[in-house]
Amino acid sequence: RDWSSDVCSSDLLAARAVAQGMIERGEITDMRSAFDWLCRNCAYSKESLDDAWATGALFYGRASCNGTSLALKAFLDELGIPCVVQTGTVTSTVASGYHAWNEVYVDGGWYLIDAALMKNGSLYLVPVSTITSNFSRNGVTFRYNYLSSLAGEKARAACLDSFAPLEPSAQPLTYEKQE
Repeated sequence: RDWSSDVCSSDLLAARAVAQGMIERGEITDMRSAFDWLCRNCAYSKESLDDAWATGALFYGRASCNGTSLALKAFLDELGIPCVVQTGTVTSTVASGYHAWNEVYVDGGWYLIDAALMKNGSLYLVPVSTITSNFSRNGVTFRYNYLSSLAGEKARAACLDSFAPLEPSAQPLTYEKQE
């Protein structure tokens, strides 16, 4: 039996329940408000096992990159925006090492969104096709590498297969894109 899968599933269910309540109360209305909420309310931490899960971000206000990515996925799942959590490594002038981030499907394409590293108040989407090359944001250079690019492609395909995206007018987006 794969206990890690069970833990991850129960964590996402709990996180989605919290996200649903926040959406119903109007605290979270779109991708921008979900990103902003995490940037304001979740400090980076790897001190506790809870920090690796979405519930760490939502209940305790602290999470690792994995916990932050799972929390953002829970928000976006509830908003009807296709989102996957990817893992690999990141090299940047602020942090390097193993990392987890999100990829979202908007405007007909997949974009990286990283609420753990890009916490500068700007929701900034980077085309997935460019993230394995160096790119800069606010003077910081980033480069993401998948543990397995095939796994990344499969996760994106499975996500789209299982989602019925909202009408474009129902996805209010305010963000900057790097072309």
